[in-house]
Amino acid sequence: MISLNGKLVSRNKALIPGETDGLYYGAGCFETLRSYRGTFLHFEKHLLRLKNGIQFLTDTDKACFSEEKLRKEIRDLLEINGLIDSDAKVRIQLSLGGTHGYSIPSGSDHLNMLISANVLSDTLLNTYSLATVRTRVIPSACKPSDLKLSNMLHYRQAAIEAKMMKADDALMLTTGGKVAESSIANIFWENDGTVYTPSSQCDILPGVTRQTVLKLLGKLNVNTSEGMFDSEEVLKARQVFLCNSIRELVWVDRIDGKPFATQTDLRNLLTGEFERYKEENLK
Repeated sequence: MISLNGKLVSRNKALIPGETDGLYYGAGCFETLRSYRGTFLHFEKHLLRLKNGIQFLTDTDKACFSEEKLRKEIRDLLEINGLIDSDAKVRIQLSLGGTHGYSIPSGSDHLNMLISANVLSDTLLNTYSLATVRTRVIPSACKPSDLKLSNMLHYRQAAIEAKMMKADDALMLTTGGKVAESSIANIFWENDGTVYTPSSQCDILPGVTRQTVLKLLGKLNVNTSEGMFDSEEVLKARQVFLCNSIRELVWVDRIDGKPFATQTDLRNLLTGEFERYKEENLK
C-alpha cells in the first residue's frame, strides 16, 4: 500500500494523470526518511527542506503543509504495511499536477503527494566501495543543490557508471574537479587526526545527517575542516565514510581499487555517539 494525496491505496492501483509537469519536466521534490519503529530523527528538518522545495517550484505557502497531518499519514501507512515495529525507508514525493508549462502554479491543489514505505534491509549497513565517475554534480548556479528536487538524472547516471565499474556507489566531483559527494550521500575522510568534508561551495546537497555528524565530531573534540579538495586528498586518507538519513554512517573500504581502514577508533567513537544522539532525539 502507498499513500496518494492522503488516501491509502494499493500500489498497482494508484493513478495520477499522465499529462503533468511532474512527468513532462520532472517538476517535483522529495524527501527520504528512516522510520525507527514509527519515530524519526529530525523530521522537522526534512519537512522544512520539502517545503522549501515546494516554494521553489510554486508560489504555495509553506504553512499549508502540516507536520502533524503528514506524521499521521506516514504512521497509517507504516501500520497498514506492517512496518510500525521495524525500521523502514519512507519516501515523500511531491510532483506538480496539471500542465502549466513554464508558468508557476499556485496553491497546494496543483500538487500530488505520494508516500511509500518499504522495509529497510540490513545489507544497507555494510561497508561500501566507490569509483570516481565522469558525471559531475550540477553547479548551484544552475540548480539549487540544497533542495531535493525530483530531476536527479545526474545522480542516477553517476550511480550507473559506478556499478559498471563494479563499485557500490560513485565518487562525484564538481565541474572544477573538486570532491563533492557520492550519488546518495555526503563524504568525510580522516588523515592525521583531522576529518575533512567538502563545503557547500562544492555544490553538495548539505544533508541533515551531515550536519549531525559535524556536530558530533565537535563533541568528540575531533578537528574538522570543510573546504574544496582534490580527489588525491581523499586517496591519501586513512579512512573514508559516508552518511545519509537512511544508511546513517557507512565506512568505505575501497575507492578506485585503493583499500581503506574500516575498523578504527574513530568509527567506534562516532558510531557510539550517533547511537546516543538517536536515543535522545528520536520522536
